[in-house]
Amino acid sequence: MATSIPSNHQYAKLCNRCAVFQLADASPEDISANVEKEIDLDWEVERAPDNLYEIFDGSDCDVCRFLGRILFWWDIEDKPPTLGKATSVLLSLHHVFGPDEAHGYGLRALRIKIRHDGQEDIHLDCPVTAVENDDTAKPRGLQPPLSHISEETVRWMKSRMDSCVSHNHINPQKTFIPDRLIQVEADGLRLVLTKDMVNSDADVPRYIALTYCWGPEPHASKQLKTTSLNLSQHLQTIPQSLLPQAIQDSVTLARALSIPFLWVDALCILQDVSTDWDQQCAVMERIYGNAYVTVAAAASLNCEQGYLQKTDRIIIPGANNNASLNFAIYSPLYKASIGEELVISPWLERGWTFQERITATRLLMFSKRNIHFKCPSFSESMGRKSDTYDADFRMLDRDKLLPGDKLFTYEEWDHTVSQLNPDRAHFTRETDLLPSVAGLAALFQKQLDDEYLVGLWKKDLHRGLSWYLMDTNETSYQALLESLESPSPYIAPSWSWASRRSYFLFSLDHPTLMADCRPEYTDLVTTITPRGSTEFGEVSAGTLEMTSKVYVGSSRIAYRKVYPAFSAPQDAVRLDGEYFAHIQTDCFVDHFFAPSEIPELVTPISFLLIGSTLRRNSDANYFSSRLSDSSLTLGDDPEESFNYASSGSGSPIDQGWTAEEAEDPANRTAYGLLIHPTANPDEFYRVGTFLSKPFRSGGLSFFNDLEPRRVRLI
Repeated sequence: MATSIPSNHQYAKLCNRCAVFQLADASPEDISANVEKEIDLDWEVERAPDNLYEIFDGSDCDVCRFLGRILFWWDIEDKPPTLGKATSVLLSLHHVFGPDEAHGYGLRALRIKIRHDGQEDIHLDCPVTAVENDDTAKPRGLQPPLSHISEETVRWMKSRMDSCVSHNHINPQKTFIPDRLIQVEADGLRLVLTKDMVNSDADVPRYIALTYCWGPEPHASKQLKTTSLNLSQHLQTIPQSLLPQAIQDSVTLARALSIPFLWVDALCILQDVSTDWDQQCAVMERIYGNAYVTVAAAASLNCEQGYLQKTDRIIIPGANNNASLNFAIYSPLYKASIGEELVISPWLERGWTFQERITATRLLMFSKRNIHFKCPSFSESMGRKSDTYDADFRMLDRDKLLPGDKLFTYEEWDHTVSQLNPDRAHFTRETDLLPSVAGLAALFQKQLDDEYLVGLWKKDLHRGLSWYLMDTNETSYQALLESLESPSPYIAPSWSWASRRSYFLFSLDHPTLMADCRPEYTDLVTTITPRGSTEFGEVSAGTLEMTSKVYVGSSRIAYRKVYPAFSAPQDAVRLDGEYFAHIQTDCFVDHFFAPSEIPELVTPISFLLIGSTLRRNSDANYFSSRLSDSSLTLGDDPEESFNYASSGSGSPIDQGWTAEEAEDPANRTAYGLLIHPTANPDEFYRVGTFLSKPFRSGGLSFFNDLEPRRVRLI
């Protein structure tokens, strides 16, 4: 009697056309030849060769959508040039049966066959397996579900790691060992205190560091954790059966790779001791940087989901609900690159994994279909050549953080933390934002010998304060004020990028521009109040006090939207009808101004001078592009020709500035913060930035006639 379909699997919803996928029998009747046999499923479509995947657009059928995804990536990655010249192609589907020494004769693949103009057929074979590993649940002859662990994959992983070791990447500290590691032995697991190990280059143990998603409740609470109460027990043994699947898979992988130790945050940090948590956060870059390899469970939504089983599959129910004929179809194994698989990975969007992947020396990423390797020198996906996709997968190259080159190191910090994108980074606790980059901050502090200020650096503050938000069109002026006056929870002061949940960039991070930047404030006093035991973690308050020039805004300031050629629209302000500055606000810019033909400033905004810089001819194109402006003159209005290659009089700059010219305020661009008063005298929130070039009312010379005043930013 046929058994019913179990309820613990999600089965594909089939349209009438795709119902032919279902098996009525375990194998075709004629198997005497014991050779590969292709069965036509009576499923075919003829159409033009462009965008074959569009056949499946809008379908509610799971199989159609699955096939559409396969053809989409094939169209991008592998479609032969000759196909584009064809007048039409015939797309057909087939079951492929064949022999297997271990499992006998059975269904092996779903074959997507593409035929065009008499050319040789193109075959895309999607592997077919049983739904479960349990032999009793397998239809006759089906192979077990696909796994990332095999002799071939283990050889590939070891070869990639060995190759990377030969690169001699700089390690954070060669003799560093995490305080605790999990010893992975064949007969069991236990936590070890590494202080008992000999700390020498020859004896530093190899370990895997795991980066993964705990997941929301109830998954996170099911994570086995080490606490002060069970530490002694875990030093004796860790019951493997109590571990969530992601950790169990890591144990399996460590043994397969012959790596004797494993580091997992839940088990190697005392989860009920805040001081231990703070201390481990501060050395996180060394934990991941010194690991022999960092392993990313990139496709797992939570700790209860493993990552060694390939999961890019659909499950086809047997005909007439016959569970003994259920089977799984996987995407083809031929491709699956880093960019293709991980760009929307839940692991990539978890806040804590940012630092973990950035600081790793070498990284093995397990996705739904493939294994990917990356180090600062190269990246590769199994079965592919080196991958050039790097936008979301940048790693810190310690080889470039050379002592003495502080200008470059400040720039590298900007480039690194601006990848975090607080809008995308998901945290269980919002206050984890700063602790999640604590190890990274500790590394840069060692290189810079500078005071860390909630994501910025004291000696670079005159430039670092110029961060700006890429998208402010979802925040009203009132909402911004409320979030600054009563932040819930408090994460950072308003002058730090960490106080905003939005993608940010630094506007002055080009090396030559940085070299020309100088502070225009004096008597800087900084006060940071940490919540814990480290300066790199959570804070409860942060203030900056400085003496500088402040222009108090009034109705003399009016807003103007400008539209440079070949560029995005810009926000500028005029003073008494003449250009004054370009602005970047932390909310809807319109909310600062009256809704009238001449939008005058109606909010209590002031312009706090922070620094000044020179416009160099060699920097013109770069700086203009960073500010999304144009070097093409559309008219006489300077805000429409934000040209850093022109002097204040409009004549071209063919050479660099002389020392005397460089000191002349008439040649210097002023920049600073838009500030809003709090309820206390001379105290302000940051609500945006401005950059005022030396045209008409703008530039550093404008601030000459203003008296310095003492201001406090919170």
